[in-house]
Amino acid sequence: MKLSIFLTLLVFSSLASGNTFEPFQKILNQSLTSKSLDSGGFEAHFDYQKAHADTETQALVNQQVVNLKKMNLTDLKDKNQALAFWINAYNFYMVKVILENGFKDGKLAVKSVKDLGTFFNPYKIFKQKSHAVGGKKLSLDDMEKGILLGEEYRAKGWKDARIHFAVNCASVGCPPLHPKIYTAKTLDRFLDDNIKKAFLTPRHLHIKGKTLHLTHLFKWYESDFTESAGTVKKFILKYITDETIKEKVQSSQEIEYIDYDWKLNISDHF
Repeated sequence: MKLSIFLTLLVFSSLASGNTFEPFQKILNQSLTSKSLDSGGFEAHFDYQKAHADTETQALVNQQVVNLKKMNLTDLKDKNQALAFWINAYNFYMVKVILENGFKDGKLAVKSVKDLGTFFNPYKIFKQKSHAVGGKKLSLDDMEKGILLGEEYRAKGWKDARIHFAVNCASVGCPPLHPKIYTAKTLDRFLDDNIKKAFLTPRHLHIKGKTLHLTHLFKWYESDFTESAGTVKKFILKYITDETIKEKVQSSQEIEYIDYDWKLNISDHF
């Protein structure tokens, strides 16, 4: 009874504040730890065990779902507002998937998001239409590939390749989960910052001799990056400020792709 009353108060508090993603921000505040690297990059570790065991976090998850169900998608009238909304929705539901499906007897029972799939379909969780947004049931792929990077947003001029460094797949190999939710005002700054720091993080970009080693994102979504900048290398050079690194990227003669690490983004896996 007490938890039910607490949850109800949280729901009305959030809706009254007008901040759709206030519950998700509270979850991030409580369970996400960001770590700066000596290279200038950064990591983000999510404590799923702590979040799963905490009754307040579980209430916040439920509250966030209510907020997203009630969302009127016609209110997303401009690019930054729309992109910020869908990035936050994707990142929240990715966390929710692990909290709801990754535990057994109260303990984290998976080491990778692929453990939630099958032998023949290890990426099953990305295609399940089980996430309520504005009266619709969507999959994570629907949000990322169908909306954020889809034809409708492309036609509007809203498609943005930087999205690949903002949506987080709960994995070590994925660009880190940002400690702050995205807003229309912070979107461009956060997206640029994500990429600049990713390019200073060895698991996303490093150079050996004349070989440029890149995250597999550049192989899987090459067309998005070339559409944005002409070539993958031109896209990368837009976001590198260190002249020494920039010169090495420019003079590189071949590209190799770094093995993608699908282990969960918990501190023990970094």
